Amino acid sequence: MEAMKKKFLFKKGKKVNLVFLDTMIFIYHFERNKRYFPLTTMIFNLIEKGDLNGIASVVSLVEILTGALRLKQKDLAEQYKIVLTSFPNLSLKEINTEIAEKAAELRAEFNLQTPDAIQLATSVASKADYFLTNDQTLKKIKGVDLLILKELIK
Repeated sequence: MEAMKKKFLFKKGKKVNLVFLDTMIFIYHFERNKRYFPLTTMIFNLIEKGDLNGIASVVSLVEILTGALRLKQKDLAEQYKIVLTSFPNLSLKEINTEIAEKAAELRAEFNLQTPDAIQLATSVASKADYFLTNDQTLKKIKGVDLLILKELIK
């Protein structure tokens, strides 16, 4: 786990400041996914302590709340909302014109779905050091440094 911590805190010898968290990072953590929960716990601990800053898009809020609301679990949806909007050192970014334009460019160039394009555009606009995901299909995107969870725990 110590080696993974270094991967998050340093990139090419420089201190990492900001990591974008794709929706699945939250879902794995909230659902205590057996395979990824230790890693997501480490990530959220680093963010909570301020060793790392996290960023997410409101798209993640939509995607996370949808699951709980489909199950008619309004209390759970409210808990998720509180976590995403008040977790220390984690910013939830809204979509603005700059993000919308970058998302359109990414959709046009890489044939992405709108939610993925918005997530990536938010990461780029925020100048995140890494885009943390488990979506292997995003490897085709140029100009975004991806960290793939699956590859970190091999």
